This record gives sequence, structure tokens and C-alpha cells, in this order.
Amino acid sequence: MTIVRTVCTPNCCNTCGLLAHVEGGRINRVEPAPFPDTRYTRICLKGLASLERQYHPERLKRPLRRAGERGSGRWEEVTWDVALDDIAARLKDIASRHGARSVAFATLTGSYGLLASNTANRFASVFGGSVPTRGTIMGDNGGNMGMALALGRVTAHEPEDWANSRFLILWGRNLAETYMNDFRFVLEAREKGAIVVAIDPRFTPTCAQCDQWIPIRPGADTALALGMMQVVIQDRLYDRAFLARHTVAPFLVRTGDGHFLRDSAGQPLAWDLANGRPGPAGDTGDPALTGTYAVDGIACAPAFQKLADLANGYPPDRAAAVTGVPADVIRRLACDYATTRPAAILLSQGAQRYFHGHQFFRAGITLAALTGNLGVSGGGASSIFIWPMHSAFDYAGFNYPDGKRYASLPGMMFYEAIAEGKPWPVRAAWFTGYNFINQAADPNRTIRELFPKLELIVASEQFMTATAEQADYVLPVTTFFESDDLVLAYDNLYVQLQQKVVEPWGEARSDIEVFSDLAGRMGLGRYFDRTPEQFLSALLNSGDPLLEGITLERLRREGAIRLNLPRPYVPFADKAFPTPTGRVEFYSERLVEIEQELPVHLEPLEGPGSAQGKKYPLTFLTAHSRFSANSQHFALPHVAALCPEPLLEMNPEDAGARAVRDGDEVEVFNDRGHCRVKVRVTPGIAPGVLNLHQGWWPRDFATGSQQSLTQGAVNPDQVFIGEANWAIFDCAVDVRRVWP
Repeated sequence: MTIVRTVCTPNCCNTCGLLAHVEGGRINRVEPAPFPDTRYTRICLKGLASLERQYHPERLKRPLRRAGERGSGRWEEVTWDVALDDIAARLKDIASRHGARSVAFATLTGSYGLLASNTANRFASVFGGSVPTRGTIMGDNGGNMGMALALGRVTAHEPEDWANSRFLILWGRNLAETYMNDFRFVLEAREKGAIVVAIDPRFTPTCAQCDQWIPIRPGADTALALGMMQVVIQDRLYDRAFLARHTVAPFLVRTGDGHFLRDSAGQPLAWDLANGRPGPAGDTGDPALTGTYAVDGIACAPAFQKLADLANGYPPDRAAAVTGVPADVIRRLACDYATTRPAAILLSQGAQRYFHGHQFFRAGITLAALTGNLGVSGGGASSIFIWPMHSAFDYAGFNYPDGKRYASLPGMMFYEAIAEGKPWPVRAAWFTGYNFINQAADPNRTIRELFPKLELIVASEQFMTATAEQADYVLPVTTFFESDDLVLAYDNLYVQLQQKVVEPWGEARSDIEVFSDLAGRMGLGRYFDRTPEQFLSALLNSGDPLLEGITLERLRREGAIRLNLPRPYVPFADKAFPTPTGRVEFYSERLVEIEQELPVHLEPLEGPGSAQGKKYPLTFLTAHSRFSANSQHFALPHVAALCPEPLLEMNPEDAGARAVRDGDEVEVFNDRGHCRVKVRVTPGIAPGVLNLHQGWWPRDFATGSQQSLTQGAVNPDQVFIGEANWAIFDCAVDVRRVWP
């Protein structure tokens, strides 16, 4: 028997190391792999069930070609040569008639392996195709957008630093289920005396381990943050020194046009209280934060005053009316957060999955800035790592060989590129690591209107997913047990080597093998003339000091190696913020044009006051489950034994109004679609809110699916900032009982 160290790579952020026990060419057991820090030696049900995925009887073994109408379920097995010869010919033909960028390669996070998740990008670049951006179409870019606006960079405190906090707010962040292996650091903080508060419309397993649960109306998070700011500012609980030195708080804002008042050299000005006149903000020792001033006849006020004016519109009583959180709870939360140092806000990807979700992240960061909790151990307003975990690697060298670069298609415009040819027509789509029909918005429209316009659909898959069912070709790809790769996390700073453990199932091939063979057929083989090991070495050999000394050889010996960073990693410890001003920008000149220069609260697109909200009065959430990383695990026997079917969580008040009892079958519906599902009536979800865990396959429902209800509207304000984000939680529905 041999034991091989590899990595569990599904999209659950933890990327746990695994030891695979192999006998007779077959894996018979997995267990946690050791880490230099034993706190990261861990495994969960999904990792334990990985063997069931590996040897599942429904795993695809050979390439399949459609033999009937799309979605008919009629297939024929073909050889790899037949499949790739035909695909190559059709790609060339489509490119000759519509341009190469009409072929879209959509890759998401089915695997965290660098080759698995980037090889399609490399091929798209040398072919001249297009790639839909990832974060937007998966609903994760709103928070990134807000964080980048305020801080200049998307980053986070190392989870082990949470244990150094004395007060933590888990804002919609269900760590016990979605970051279960890192929740230990929150519990460690609590054991040392920290207060932990959960803000969430649902009473989750995380809330059960906190000192306080604060249920909130979905999409009202920015209003709650503004209510807290009002208390902090009114009671003078803010950190004046931090605001003056490290934020735009003292910058004078022109009342007329909303832009910063600058001197002839372009430097922002502040009002110097000591001298009674304006001066460069960086040279002003005692700048005014409040008041109004006239400079050469120009009326202006410090940015902090503008923030105070906005917050004054949300005293606890008004914030309570908007959020559903009692006024006394808002006041106490604000005071406790502001007076207990260090304090951390753990921001949630879920809380930004509303039409205006980027504003919530800006508001959370503003709270941290008000209280001086940025750049300090145990503090911060953190979400997930993008920098420095992913910035150190030579992605550009891999994705854009010889300077060739794919056409970047805004993810939310993928639909319109197919339907309307805007911003350019898409006539073929290749999905890798992405169960698009199961996971993206409004699949009814996709199947009915979009896919019929595509001349070719290819799915690289391990199972016959809902997306694969609609494809023309389904190509079997390897699991993380069957190929070599580098794996990075979104919740820690370790690099790991995914090592091949066993030979591929049937005729499955890795993504790098598939696209290398295809490239050779299309005269592009010179861009895929290296081995996977050589590509991985090049990715590591970026020259970034964070990777100095980290090699494939070391990774084979040591398994997991941490980036060269101080421990614990505390972003902005030097108080250097990579924004245009070098400070925390809670006030953004860029957004004056759309009247969002401050983190204003904007109602959800399908909130209670909207036309949809009045027609369909319940907010429909699709939170992540502990049992499956998106759609990858629900089909596995051990998972099914614990979580056999989808259940709709519903408050007793809403259930009673519709004559619905626990265990009843109901139909959830709106104008876009419907699904039939059993109900779990529980006080653990706020009135007016429903939850049905995402990731279930259409076959798990009597009719419809949870995604049939979701919308994919494009927010023009987010387009102005950068790119629209899928607002998956911004969804109004109603429920009716299905009578026997």
C-alpha cells in the first residue's frame, strides 16, 4: 500500500490536504494530511465522500456526442480523436464566419487547481476567443467591487488572526457551514472572552455558537451599518486620529460638484484648525473633520461631515424601520463594536448578492475605518483572499502567452452576447468546471432562448450534469486524484501540490491534456508544448518575493508551504492603502456621477416596495449548504444519507398565512419559474424570508428548480464602476400549498 498527499479542490475555500491510501491501483481510504500548523490538518464530510465521487457509477468514462435533440438524453460514445477532430473543425468554421471571439470559454471554480481553472483561458487567448469573467456571473463581485473602491485591494485577515479579536461581527457569514474548518478561530476568540455577534436573516449553526443573533431584513445591511455609524458619530466614539491620518475624512468636498478641493498641484486640501486656512491634507497637523467652510468663494465641507450628514438620516429608530432590527439593539451593537478593541467584521459574500450589494461592503469598511480597526491585528473588515494569495503567481504568463489575450466578456453580459449579439455575438460555448444550468440565473431562459442560438456547446465534466445534458459534446475530465496541479486557498496562505494518486477513470483526461490535443489540431500546439510540471514550475517562478524558495520539489517533500508573509497576516498594517489618494476612501470621487460617492442604502431590486415585491411578498434565498460545494456532492450516498432532499425553510407566520404545515409539499413561484419542494417550518428564519439551499440538481425536484426563480438583471451603476454582479438573493417569490 502507498500513501500519497494531495488536495481536496472543490469550491469550498478550505482546500484541505488529503492523504490517499492506495492499494492495487485503487484508493481505499482518505484522511487529513499534515500541515506545518496542525490547526489546518482537517477534513469534512465532503472530503470524506470524495471516494464516492471518484468511484461513482455515474461518472463519465468516454467522450459523448449528442445523438438526438439537445436535452433529449440521447448520446453515442465516440473516441477522443473523433470528438476533438469534429470540435476543432466546428470551432474553425464558427470563427471564420463570426470571428474567433464568438467562441466563449466559460470556466469557474469546480476545481481550485491552477491548471484546471486556467487552461481554457490560455487556449482562448491563442485561439482569439472570449472568456466571461468569473466573479460577476457567480455573484461574488459586488463585495470585491466595494472593497476595491474603499481599500484599493481585495484582501482579508488571516483566519487565525480572528482569534486575536475581542469583538467579532459575523455579518451574514455562516462560517460553521461554509468555512467550517476555520470557524475554530472564531470559537478560540470566544473562549478567550471575545463577544461574537451574528447578523443573518437565518438562525444558522453559526448563530447557535454566537453570543447574539440579530435577524435582519434581506438587503437592508447597508442601512444597519449607517444606523451604527450614526450612533458612533453622535456619541463621538470614532477614532479621530485614524480618520485624520489614514482616510479621506479631512478632505474638503466642494458643495457644488461633490469633488475634492485641490491645490494647483492637484493635492486634496483640508481645513487647518490651527491656522484657520486650507492646506494640503497630508501636511495639515490638526485638520477639521466637521463643519462647513468657504475657500476663495467655494463652499465646501470635510468628507467626514458628508458621511455624518448621511448617517444622521439613519438614527436607530429609522434604521430599525428599514432593517427590522430594534433600535436599542442597533445602539448597543454600535457602542459595543466601537468601544471594544480590537474588533473585526467578517463580511459575507451572501450579503452582497443583492442588486446594490457593493454598497454594503463599502459600509462595513467605513465602520472599521471610523473605529480605527483597519490595519490592526484582531480587527479589519474581511471577506476572502484575492491578494496576496493569488497575485504572487505568474497568471499572466500562463493565460496570455506571447502577449496574446482573450477577449474579456463581462460575465453578466454573457446572456446578451448570445441573445442580442452585444457587446459581440457569441455562437459557441465551452463550459469547464462550471455547471452553468444548475448554478447560473434563470435557466429557463437559457434553455428556451439562449442555447438554441449556439451552434456548438461543449461541456468538460465528470457527471451528466444539467449543463452537460444540453451540450453537443461531453468530455470526461479527471478528478483531483487523477492529475497534478497547484492549489491555492481563499481562506489561508498555504500553497499545496495536488499530486496524481491513481490513473484516470476510464478515458478521462485532464483539462491541460484536452486543450493541448485540441491546440495541436488547430495549429496552436506550440503554446502547449510543455508538460504540466513545467507549466506549474513557471507559475511558481514569478519572481515575486512572496514565493521565493517555494518550488515543486519542496512542495513534494513538505506538502504545504506558507507564503513568505508575517504571521498572522494583517492587511494594511503599514496603513498604506493602494487607492488613488493612498487613504481609505469611504468617499469616492469616482461615484459622484451616479450619486454613490458615499455608501448610501439602496433598496433591493425586488424588495418589498418594488412591483415584484408587492406581487410576490417573500424574499427567496439560496444559501450554501454544509453538505455540498455548490452542485458537486448532493449525488453522493453519504451526503444523501444525511441530507436526502431539498427543503424550503419557512417561518411559522408565513406558513400559517398560507395553510402550510411542516412537511407539506409546496410550489414556490414567480414570473420566471417555479419549483415544487417540501417545507421545513422553523422559527429559525425571519418572517418574509425563505431559504432553499443552492446546489440541488433539477432531478431532485418534482418540477422546476431553485434557479428557475432567480433573476439576472444588470445593474448599470455597477457597470459604471466596473462590472455588474449577479444579485442571486434579490429574488421575490410566493408560496402555495400543493394539495394531494
